[in-house]
Amino acid sequence: MPLFLLNPLLGWCRGRQLQERDAGQPLAAATTPLALLAVVAFKLGTTTRLGNHGSLPTHVLALSRRARSFGADPEYGLNIAKAIRLSYGDYGIQLPRLAWRILRDHPDPAVVGVAAMLAVLVFGYLYRATRRQGGGLPGRDVLLACVALGALTFGLGYAIFLTNPNLQLTGTGLGNRTAVAAAVERGHRGTFSALVALFCVAGFLVTQTLASFWVEAYRQERAIIADIRRHFPTLPSGSVLILDGVCPYVGPAVVFESSWDLSGALSTFYADRTLSADVVTPNMTVGENGLRTVLYESIERDYPYGNLLIYHYRRKEAYPLPDADAARRYFEAFNPDRSGGCPRGHEGRGVPIF
Repeated sequence: MPLFLLNPLLGWCRGRQLQERDAGQPLAAATTPLALLAVVAFKLGTTTRLGNHGSLPTHVLALSRRARSFGADPEYGLNIAKAIRLSYGDYGIQLPRLAWRILRDHPDPAVVGVAAMLAVLVFGYLYRATRRQGGGLPGRDVLLACVALGALTFGLGYAIFLTNPNLQLTGTGLGNRTAVAAAVERGHRGTFSALVALFCVAGFLVTQTLASFWVEAYRQERAIIADIRRHFPTLPSGSVLILDGVCPYVGPAVVFESSWDLSGALSTFYADRTLSADVVTPNMTVGENGLRTVLYESIERDYPYGNLLIYHYRRKEAYPLPDADAARRYFEAFNPDRSGGCPRGHEGRGVPIF
């Protein structure tokens, strides 16, 4: 949202560059900020995701203080130091190291081959482009101005999270937010071209490897849904299905981790919006009146006993849970710690791969 506020300024600058002035240009320049302000006012008045429990200025002030804290490492919400470490550290200075770890731990010949071709193309293009300039690379002042503008853009991109805590600063997973750091140093044409090519290839390797986990997660999702439909050709309206024997994550990618993703899939395939579903994870607890899951520290779902059914994907068996005793017997027999033997993951991040 803060970056959109630059649009009127950019439009005005572009308008000044045009030789022929449109008579309606001043009116357009004036209405654009008004339209943006109207959208912002509407959003502030209707949103339910700010999470504030008082006035908006007080809420923004509290989030700003937390964002400036260098000693804290919050799970949710903006923290400037953590954002800089992620964007300019993990995915900036340390990007080549991440690429090396990917080549070591998750090698893919096809991806490596494309990365090699990308390196040659990027290096060749930059080397020829800088040679044609005659004067070499831009001067130090120009590069510093680019860095300053990049830092401003970086800050504005995160500024929206001074109004709400709905942010996870993580290098991988569903909550991923990334940015690549800019280069400051002026160097030799060949060195410059090689460094840029290196960072491009490293970024390509990281992105393609992360994408492969999401491809595998989608394949598993389809297999799980197909298996459920084979074992349950029909489900009575209002049924609650709890899925067990499935790992919620493949690396950083989500297979099924929550009520909304599995319920949505089953409701779509069975054409019944009354169906509910969830997944057994270590966040699930067994109570006297039903099962409870908690995600993102505050999103709770309760499933009363009665029409509750657990389906174990690996065993291909279904187990009704009419009461708390039946639930305890089931978990003691098949999944005492609710992990299912899966690597420990975390919502928004999945299972770390580096």
